[in-house]
Amino acid sequence: MGDGNRGRRGTRVGFVMNARSGYSVGNALQQAVQGVGGHLQECLGAQARLDQTAGELIERRAKAFLELAEHYLPTIDQQAVAGTFAEVRGQLMEVLTRKQRHERELQKVLTDAAAESARL
Repeated sequence: MGDGNRGRRGTRVGFVMNARSGYSVGNALQQAVQGVGGHLQECLGAQARLDQTAGELIERRAKAFLELAEHYLPTIDQQAVAGTFAEVRGQLMEVLTRKQRHERELQKVLTDAAAESARL
């Protein structure tokens, strides 16, 4: 036998086979699944905390917009809307349109009330 890597029947014996029992493979898989499950729980907890933080920030932003609106709405006009950030410009235009419509309705009520008062 000239080849030192061959056994009696011509098979290779020079390499080491990484043989594991089915039980050890099953245990390794279970540990991996448990590790992934633990990581998933950590991620879900982090996501819940981020969702809560995002909700709080959105609530704070809405409150800040409301406070700004209460302060600046009496003086808001087309020029003021044009100078705002693009992200809120559309929303401010809607607010301005509602404000102008409400002002027209109030002016009509005042005009009607004055006409009624003069008639009496």
